[in-house]
Amino acid sequence: MEVASMNIKELSFGLFSTDEIKKLSVLEIDRVEIWDVLGNAFSGGLYDLRLGPNDQNDVCQTCGLGYIHCSGHSGHINLPVTVYNPFFFKELYKLLRGTCFKCYRILAPIVVLRLVSYQLQALDYGLVNTVQDLQEIATEEIRATSKEEAINKILNKLDKKFKDAVNEAQHCSQEMPHCESPKKKITRYNARLVFRDSAKSVASASSTSDFANKDLMPEDARKLLQWLWKNDNNFLSQFYRFLKSNNPNPVDVFFMDVILVPPSRFRKSNVFMDEKKSRPNNII
Repeated sequence: MEVASMNIKELSFGLFSTDEIKKLSVLEIDRVEIWDVLGNAFSGGLYDLRLGPNDQNDVCQTCGLGYIHCSGHSGHINLPVTVYNPFFFKELYKLLRGTCFKCYRILAPIVVLRLVSYQLQALDYGLVNTVQDLQEIATEEIRATSKEEAINKILNKLDKKFKDAVNEAQHCSQEMPHCESPKKKITRYNARLVFRDSAKSVASASSTSDFANKDLMPEDARKLLQWLWKNDNNFLSQFYRFLKSNNPNPVDVFFMDVILVPPSRFRKSNVFMDEKKSRPNNII
């Protein structure tokens, strides 16, 4: 008898998009109350029987199975406004600190972006020596030529070195020049992002009173990152591997419009004196 076998070559993890969560969900949770005075789950609440049986006497209203055989079903909560995804908030803060709010580009020279991108791709191919070779090419050319001559020469040499190393042609789009606008300082206050802004230019601002601290709202941050992805997606997809997805807007992972509610069997209620109590982490 031939035994089936399989070799795993790659393993990746991803996140559900808003559309995927809604397709997976069997209902929208739109009620704050959970239990009535008799201990029955409210329809539209966190223990709605469409999410699965809550105890051994219940029957799932989605699949019709009992507590033992029903694996449970997910629901969702629609948020009234977009919020930051707490799991990626630190990465979002770092990324925004290195982003130009005017030209929507990474605050790094073109040569550095191309160099780091190729080095990361070279590591994917296991070309450890190529990583050092690419670094040496960039360093030698910067020392040997003037700033005006260096950029194009370094980019061309990096392109050739990387293509030869992986034996695969890469399409390199023409880089747009970075603007010379001043960098905006972003500060993190718990779950808030605040930046210093002015109606005047930095040169014409005469005192600190000409500046004001403004909250960077999640919806504005999302639009900024969408433009950043449009301009620097090649570098971002190499640096942040979780952005490699089929989602047309991968940067949406930094934000939340919908909360996935897991099946009720994984959120067991507490029972005290024959009275059902919800766990603290279930409170909306």
